Amino acid sequence: RMNPVSMEVFEGSKENIQATRSGRKPELLAQLFAQSDDTMVVGKNRFEEERLEFEKAIADSNNPDPLDTWRKYLRWNSERFPEGGPQSGQQKLLERCVDGLKEMDAYRNDERYLRVWLSYADTLEDPEDVFNFLRANNIAQNLALFYSTWAYIMEGKGYFPMAEKLYEEGQRMRAQPEDLLAKQHTHFQQRMLNRVQRMNEKKDRGEETDAGDPENDFEQRHAFADKET
Repeated sequence: RMNPVSMEVFEGSKENIQATRSGRKPELLAQLFAQSDDTMVVGKNRFEEERLEFEKAIADSNNPDPLDTWRKYLRWNSERFPEGGPQSGQQKLLERCVDGLKEMDAYRNDERYLRVWLSYADTLEDPEDVFNFLRANNIAQNLALFYSTWAYIMEGKGYFPMAEKLYEEGQRMRAQPEDLLAKQHTHFQQRMLNRVQRMNEKKDRGEETDAGDPENDFEQRHAFADKET
């Protein structure tokens, strides 16, 4: 068993911009950008009141589901800072959430908790740091989403054997839902077959690709990925 990894490993990987892939509510955006000076003051006071309510709920030791409160808090904060960036404090909130709940066994294989981790990973220069941390701390190891997301990132980097091994590892762990992971694994294998077919067709035509082409040096990428695993 690997020793748990400290949250300090992420300090050098943080970025300054946090985008929201799911987008913002149009009506809230319209309100935010159409405020007068007076409504800005009132809005600021209301914002602080709501923020303190969330903080109070999080600090409540009798809260039956602090993760649910955190998710609502994160969604609320994200919608009130449509431009993101460090001024939103979203990355810090995400970090507080994942760090504050990491010792709670009830959330160890809760997909909601994993999704907060994935949102945090989106704010890091290298999201792979998050997956290594989760594995070392035995978090989300029974969730198909953990393996499929990490495999997708590795595939995007061209480390195809590692992606394959991650799918296989998830299936050995019987990560849930099993049928979804098996389906995603099949789709990945089909993409790999299509890639090899395209490369063979290029070779048959005598075409060359430069070093920057993700389809170039397929075997070399395999060898490199094997070393990284």
